[in-house]
Amino acid sequence: MEVKLEKLIDKIKNEGVGSAKKEADKILQEAQDKAKNELKSTNKKIETLKENAKKEIDSYRANANDSIKQAARDTIISVRDEIKKLFDNALSKKITNSYDEDLMKKIIVDIAKNWAEEKDLNVVANGIDIDKLQKLVIEQVKNNLKNSIEIKLDKKISHGFRIGIKGEDMHYDFTDESILDTLKLYLNPKLNEILSEK
Repeated sequence: MEVKLEKLIDKIKNEGVGSAKKEADKILQEAQDKAKNELKSTNKKIETLKENAKKEIDSYRANANDSIKQAARDTIISVRDEIKKLFDNALSKKITNSYDEDLMKKIIVDIAKNWAEEKDLNVVANGIDIDKLQKLVIEQVKNNLKNSIEIKLDKKISHGFRIGIKGEDMHYDFTDESILDTLKLYLNPKLNEILSEK
């Protein structure tokens, strides 16, 4: 009976230990599977975070590059505009300084001689003695003068004059603004070409 009891105890031990071992192996396997799944999930999250960080960095880099390019373009345009302004100011000063009162009088007298026979003339000027100009023009064209010549000071004109037929839109414009605008038509394309060269 002792043998049977021992066998029974051994059997209970073996079955209990075997069952406990199987349960322990099952729990261990489940824990390992869970750990593997957690690790996979964590690795996926890490990869997603890396990808998102890379996208963000690339986006910031692209935005920074775009901002730098825009700033460079704005700077070039600003410098180009400043150079044009300096050029226009220098040209304007040169034109203003080159106005010679005697030359202005001669041009006005020559035009008045040609037009005074047929029409009344209107002259507006600045940068010249209007009273002296009036006397000079009348004295020079009195033989040809059949109509009137009106000469006025126009403070809107910086330097120069406009001469035309009264009541008509036709006139010659010798103001410094007009000459500057005309010169800029020819000079600015070349200046633009020079400033556009890289």
